[in-house]
Amino acid sequence: MSAEIVSLVDWRETRNSKAALARWARRLRKQLEENMAVEQSGASAKATDNQPRG
Repeated sequence: MSAEIVSLVDWRETRNSKAALARWARRLRKQLEENMAVEQSGASAKATDNQPRG
């Protein structure tokens, strides 16, 4: 959540520049994709942990 707050502050400081806004949007999208990838890898790790060992 702190990263989101930092991103919002960055956006406020650079809102007059379309290029800066585009950079901010790309950075935020990349961060979201990384977060989703981490959640997916965590979910798959949990799934394998729950399988019975034989």
